[in-house]
Amino acid sequence: MCSYTRKLLEEYFPDFVHNPYFDVRGEENVPRFQSLAVWLFKILYRTRLLTPFAIVYTRL
Repeated sequence: MCSYTRKLLEEYFPDFVHNPYFDVRGEENVPRFQSLAVWLFKILYRTRLLTPFAIVYTRL
């Protein structure tokens, strides 16, 4: 699933991590937990730790 997601993001949204609109910190109607999830996803994607994180998370 992570490989598929990474492939889609790189194919259709190659610069999504640097896109200023891919940030929900300042939005009032977005719950805090979802803002944190978007932030965490961006960090894990940038550092190429998304797959290891998903493996550990699914084993909990």
